[in-house]
Amino acid sequence: VDDYQLKNLLNVCKMVLEDHSKAKELLPKQKGFFFGDEEYDEYYFGDIVETIEIINWALEQDFDYFYYESSW
Repeated sequence: VDDYQLKNLLNVCKMVLEDHSKAKELLPKQKGFFFGDEEYDEYYFGDIVETIEIINWALEQDFDYFYYESSW
């Protein structure tokens, strides 16, 4: 992903963190056992905080692009 995509995700994460009611619309959870529960709870919003921290760190680095790899 490039820095534009990271900045876009960062902005969406901040919007969701500022207004939890936007979570389902902007960053919806996936249904099914593979993705965990479907609640927008403290764990969900904790993940949003962690994502913001990671993106901020990544944007401070001097890279042209980043690789994303999921664990699922």
